[in-house]
Amino acid sequence: MLTKWLCRGFIILVFSFMVNLSRVTPSDALETLWYNGDWNSGMYSNWYWPPGSCIVYDDFEVTDSNGWIIEAVWSNVALRVESEVTQAFWEIRGGISEGNGGTLLYGGIDVVTKEATGRSIIGDPEYSLKISGLNISLPKGHYWLAVAPVFDYTSSGNFTALVGTMGLNAVGSPAGNNANSFLNWPGKFFEATPVFPHDFSMGVEGRISIPEMTPTATITDITSPAAVTDLEVINVETASLHLTWTAPGDDGNSGTAVEYDIRYLSLPITEENWDVAILVSGEPSPGQANTSETMLIPNIDFAATYYFAMKTADEAGNWSNLSNVVSSKAESVVVYPNPYLKDLGSNPIIMFSNLPRKATIRIYTMDGKLVTVLKPQAVAAGGSRAWDISEISSGVYLFAVVSEEKKQTGKISIIK
Repeated sequence: MLTKWLCRGFIILVFSFMVNLSRVTPSDALETLWYNGDWNSGMYSNWYWPPGSCIVYDDFEVTDSNGWIIEAVWSNVALRVESEVTQAFWEIRGGISEGNGGTLLYGGIDVVTKEATGRSIIGDPEYSLKISGLNISLPKGHYWLAVAPVFDYTSSGNFTALVGTMGLNAVGSPAGNNANSFLNWPGKFFEATPVFPHDFSMGVEGRISIPEMTPTATITDITSPAAVTDLEVINVETASLHLTWTAPGDDGNSGTAVEYDIRYLSLPITEENWDVAILVSGEPSPGQANTSETMLIPNIDFAATYYFAMKTADEAGNWSNLSNVVSSKAESVVVYPNPYLKDLGSNPIIMFSNLPRKATIRIYTMDGKLVTVLKPQAVAAGGSRAWDISEISSGVYLFAVVSEEKKQTGKISIIK
């Protein structure tokens, strides 16, 4: 079930879930396997309470070749009224990247122990919030952790924030200094670095696996290829065209993927209509990440307009998110979904794809009132921009895409 929550002006999609975990009695010899560091750099809102949750994820490395057995996770928070917090929300994910929440591995809402650190963060006492009694086997690899207190912030004067760090007294890797944390957004995960350019104080306890132990879970390849973002139409000929794009990798933008799936349709392609889009045959085998790829699409009827998009798979069957969408009429900006219908369950986003270089997008009401401006980004021609319409009312709107190369106008319908 997908639920919209508000985080300091941001609209966030959070996945409600149930995860079954085996439990053990915590060992007396628990070891701090990773700790991002003590507070020495600001803080950021971090709590769980529908409909106003705000969840922050930060990364850690399982460095031992035999993996780790994790028995506790925690975060350090500034907490004004600690008696109101008795539970915490937590997750461990793999494969998070910009716009991709990766794979949920473990998580839940559990009773939390609270221990005062003795520090005060801008006037509020700091506590360590710990979830104990876990028995999670993680192989060597890269993961993200979130631990957030559960309390009703709407009916109290309480305040909580995840404290920031730059690696003071850190343990393990990365040592609180790589700025690789993420925040939620509608249907996506976004880098926290532009908002908060540091790391966050959290950690894990447990023990290093030994070869004789049977892990409670086997995880092989959990990282999907990155989505193609620069799909472009070039060399439009009498009855054919060429597509070009930059190859993603097997894991994000690293390595070599194993398969492309390119499809077309007579209307802009979305995740909702991807399954009914027409398969293109003869896709090339993926090259190494960041190499240039091209493909000839023959027998195109230019009396009609077709839209193209693609996905990429790795050898473990992990598929990327949908690429940007381009049109057989290469000069046209593609706007989708248009109309936007809330009843179809789409994320509250309208995409502008196949944009000219450094394009500015202005949205107006039908009587000419400016609604918003999507400013230029330094992207190549054929790039995409998203318009968040979660706070936009139903109606018909005008858009104008303006660049040094051209101008295109049109209408967008929003039905909520």
